[in-house]
Amino acid sequence: MGLKCNRCGTVTCPPKMTCQECAGTDLEITELSGRGTITTFTTTYVAPWKGRSKRLTPLSWSSLTKAPGSRAT
Repeated sequence: MGLKCNRCGTVTCPPKMTCQECAGTDLEITELSGRGTITTFTTTYVAPWKGRSKRLTPLSWSSLTKAPGSRAT
């Protein structure tokens, strides 16, 4: 789910209080298509906790452009 600005049409995900393009506040909840393009990603490795496995745990983060034309932040 995301927010669509009724002023300029920008779709924002995750939702914010105001439109990230025009700062409008006339927003409505909209269902996203679930499709998008990964623009960048990174993987970091976290040290194990006490009593846990001795292997590092990978954590991945990504930035993507969602269809149609909205930018996830």
